[in-house]
Amino acid sequence: TSSNTSTSKSTNSNTGTSTESNTGTTKPSSESKRSDLGKLLATSVQNTTLSFVDMTDRGILKNQFDVLKYTEMPAVIVQCGFVTNKKDGEKLESDKYQSDIADGISEGILQFIDKKRNLIIQDRINYR
Repeated sequence: TSSNTSTSKSTNSNTGTSTESNTGTTKPSSESKRSDLGKLLATSVQNTTLSFVDMTDRGILKNQFDVLKYTEMPAVIVQCGFVTNKKDGEKLESDKYQSDIADGISEGILQFIDKKRNLIIQDRINYR
């Protein structure tokens, strides 16, 4: 069975300086026709990722990144930590930690699709 659902995600590890470690931040699509669905996706990914890994919840941020602004589907950027922070850097080098983050993100995407399938399909129909 084929599906008419699409999502986009991007993950990154910040290189900025931070004394606070284990940073979990999700940024939804902003200023686009997919903004509301992006917020719902961000909430789902944020909640599930934090259930898979121990990190500080820095919340869902609304920023205007071009990569999110012009998407044709719900999209988020997931910030998984600061590579310049010693504790974060060590965790981010761990295969298990990377796997746990990936599992949390993918579970959040799957839950979003399962719970919001009708909204996603309606959005795809409205903006073709």
